[in-house]
Amino acid sequence: MHVSKTLRMWVPLALIASALAFYPTRVTAGFLGSDEVGFDPTTYVNATTEMAIPYGPPAGIGSLTGPDLTISFGSNVKPFKDESWGNWSGASPLPDVLWTTGFANSMTMDFSPSSTVTTFGFEAEPAAWALHDITAEFYNGLTLLGTILFSVDGDGGAQLFAATLDDFGADLGNVDKFTRVVVSSDADFAIGRIRYAATSSAVPEPGAIAMLLGAGAIGIPALIIRRRRANRQR
Repeated sequence: MHVSKTLRMWVPLALIASALAFYPTRVTAGFLGSDEVGFDPTTYVNATTEMAIPYGPPAGIGSLTGPDLTISFGSNVKPFKDESWGNWSGASPLPDVLWTTGFANSMTMDFSPSSTVTTFGFEAEPAAWALHDITAEFYNGLTLLGTILFSVDGDGGAQLFAATLDDFGADLGNVDKFTRVVVSSDADFAIGRIRYAATSSAVPEPGAIAMLLGAGAIGIPALIIRRRRANRQR
């Protein structure tokens, strides 16, 4: 059977297109993770704010709040004080950390809707003194923007999982943001040194809006009176 040159060219191209359609795209444009060349940890630290981890009830805490950002966890996480978590790495003092309570092997962090988070990161280490894979998935809504995976040795120190969408504020054309980060492993783990760069567009509380309206209602008649008085003097 004779096969035309056009058909012979189309079959390989179709196969390539099919393969690309099922091949997972790792990141979207602008995503730069701590596992990639070009990610500068020093610039990351200088461009971000560290979120304090307070003590909570024995059952754990459900959220953290810092300037311009509140992080809500899918389930309670347990704070541990600095030296109490094994051999965490990095500069002294060692950080307070959050452990996945109940030996859970995942942690979901949802960001407050009013926050535009363009850089976010944390350090993570498995509880067991052994090598375990830890994965961090960065989302905007339902869209996966990028994934970072490290094999972390619980006997060798924590690993930085961090990403930026706007090159630490240098990319003024960025219009994307992080709204959720999902961390998972095959073992329980802890995270610490949570850092972020964010802006907030919080809507005023109803009481504040009422006060503003009240001020406006007072100001308008006063303005009318002043104008009437000015007219009388003419």
